[in-house]
Amino acid sequence: MVRAEDSKAFGHGFQSRLALQIFMILQLNPIIPVSTPKGLGYAHFLIDYSEEMDLFWVVFLNDTGECWTFKNPDIRAQKNITLGRTFEPN
Repeated sequence: MVRAEDSKAFGHGFQSRLALQIFMILQLNPIIPVSTPKGLGYAHFLIDYSEEMDLFWVVFLNDTGECWTFKNPDIRAQKNITLGRTFEPN
């Protein structure tokens, strides 16, 4: 979690932009296989800016290795027959 008072090391400009913001970055362990608008990948981090915003998922794509951030409504868990998730990704 990053708080405004922790931002002093980043300089005065950074501190003023974060004065009222608190957000959390969670490293997922284990990583989660997800389906995104750009293809299948693995979510490595989850970013929560506040209750007023969507969650953001940091995903590395399988095909290209690219790193993208997706809003919560844009991703789905991948198919997993063992867990009974048998739907096809979009």
